[in-house]
Parts: sequence; C-alpha cells; structure tokens
Amino acid sequence: MKELKDTQLRIKHSLHFINNKARNKDINEKIHSVKLANLAKIAYEFFLKPQKNPCIKAIKSDLKKHFNPKSSSEDKLVWFGHSSYMLYFQGKSVLVDPVLLDNVAPLPFAFKAFHGTDIYKVDDFNELDYLIITHNHYDHLSKKTIKNFKHIIKKAIVPLGVGKYLKTWGINEENIIEMDWDESIDLDENLRLHCLETKHFSGRNANDSACSLWASFVLENKDKKIYIGGDSGYALHFKRIGERFKSIDLALLENGQYSQNWPDIHMFPHETLQACKDLNAKALMPCHNSKFKLSFHSWDEPLEKIYTLHKALAYEFDLLTQQIGAILPLWQKIQTQTWWRELKS
Repeated sequence: MKELKDTQLRIKHSLHFINNKARNKDINEKIHSVKLANLAKIAYEFFLKPQKNPCIKAIKSDLKKHFNPKSSSEDKLVWFGHSSYMLYFQGKSVLVDPVLLDNVAPLPFAFKAFHGTDIYKVDDFNELDYLIITHNHYDHLSKKTIKNFKHIIKKAIVPLGVGKYLKTWGINEENIIEMDWDESIDLDENLRLHCLETKHFSGRNANDSACSLWASFVLENKDKKIYIGGDSGYALHFKRIGERFKSIDLALLENGQYSQNWPDIHMFPHETLQACKDLNAKALMPCHNSKFKLSFHSWDEPLEKIYTLHKALAYEFDLLTQQIGAILPLWQKIQTQTWWRELKS
C-alpha cells in the first residue's frame, strides 16, 4: 500500500475520481443530498424547533474484559449507537466510525447525542488493533474522538483522501492506510480487508465536497465474512458485492436518518432489508440510529419499522437489534430484541 504522501497522485490516477473529485460507480445514478425546495422546513426542524432529546439508557459493559485476547477468544460486537461499533474478530479489536465524545456538527450546540448514549470514554478501551473510518462526514469521523483515542490506535484504515484528517489530529502517518475501492490488504495471516463502493458522497465543509472517497468494507478470515456498510443509498452495488463474495455472515447496514428529502444517500428500512438480501447475508445488524437526530422521523422508528417488516415478510436472515453497549456474541442464534419498546412505555 502506498504511503499517505502519494495520496494526490493516487487520486489523480484512480478510476473513482474525475478531475480530483470522487464519484459513484454508477455515474448515471443521480445523487441529491438535499432537495433545495425543502431547505426552509429542514432549517426549522433542526435549528428553530424546540428539541426534546429522548433519554436512551445504554448498557455499560466492561470492554477491557470482553475485548481482551488474554481473557476471551469469542468473536463479538458492541454497538455504541448510530454507526459506531467495535468488533472483536479473530482476537483483534476493530473500532468502526467512533463518534463517542461529542456532537456531529462543526457547531458545538448542534446535533447533540441523546441523553444516556454517550457513556463510553477512552479509558474504557484497551489498545485498539484497527480503526476503520468509512467516510469523512461528522457523524462518522469525529475530530474530538480521534484526538482522544490516537494514543491507543495501532493502525488506522480509511478511504482514499481521508488520511489527512487523522494525520492532522495526531495519528502517525506510518500507521495510516488509505484504500481505494476494489483494493484488498492482508491485515495479518488470518484477516483480509477489502475496500468496496457505496452510493454516497463526502465533505465536511463547502470547500472539500467529494475530495475524499466514501467506502464500505468486507473483513474476512477463512471461515467468516463481515460487511461494514458505512453510509449508502440503495443501489446495484449490494448485488455486485453479494455476487463477488457469495455469502456474508454478518452485514452491518445503515437504517436511519432517511428522508424523502434525501432519498439517494440513506436507506429506508425496506431498502436495508433488500440490501441485506442482495448481499446474501446470514444476519443483519441495523445501525445509523438511536443516538443523533439527523432526520424527521422519531428516534425509534427505524428499529420498529425494520423489525416489523422483517417479521412480516419472513426474511431468512437473522435480525440483530442489541441495545447500545450490550455485548453481542457472534455466530450464535440470537433472538431479535425490542428494547426500544420498553423505553417508550
């Protein structure tokens, strides 16, 4: 893998950039991040309307105990709300899109975490083998979290163009790996990582739109494959990935923050279920919900809808809906939880 200093050269020669701007593979598919006619409604909903954040009681698990190769060998997962989670796979800890210490906007008062969801701090973690970032949006790449966690991250893996943020925030350049779509690397003798497409976009301000890539990943060993979905609208790439890998054992897919105002960049619950089917996945963990209000729907609607549809349509794959902070053992038959109903009652 080429060093970070070669990023601009790699972007110049990448098939997934045109004039140094990242693009989706299916270039005929239109991407509308926001329908401009509804900007007034959106501005009122998020900045002027009085907000009452729900109180969502997360579970405080002992991560140092459960994610320690000296005391545990079982593959497992813990979800921190939204799209932040940690995998323990083949004795390695893999932290994905951690936003654990702050809000998800450049303004400190905007898009605050729901009460009770931000209970994990850096002191709760052992040293991390791998950090994976799927793209540079504020709800997936947190400056404050990275700066607090930088001393415990052994290796960071990001889409092409995202490494500059981590370097600026204190992670050693030698420990950052940038990947283009359709590239694969061996993490060790047991683990292989594939960088794959999604249908989305990137940018943290008006000046850096599409300057870096967005991505999904497949993490695999000889027996199991885990799909790390990142953000994506529903599109043909799910079927392409399913055909390439034949079978996915666990798919972590977004399910939340959707709206008819931006139908191309986030999936509705029925689309998340179809994407899982396209991937030929055996189990689905829906995320991108339950921590931040980034759309008009209620906080529990994504979970309730996907649970209801999964049950009514009798999908063959399992639906895993563990509570924030709960340790989820992988590769076991787990009954679907409805913890959000208890909080609403």
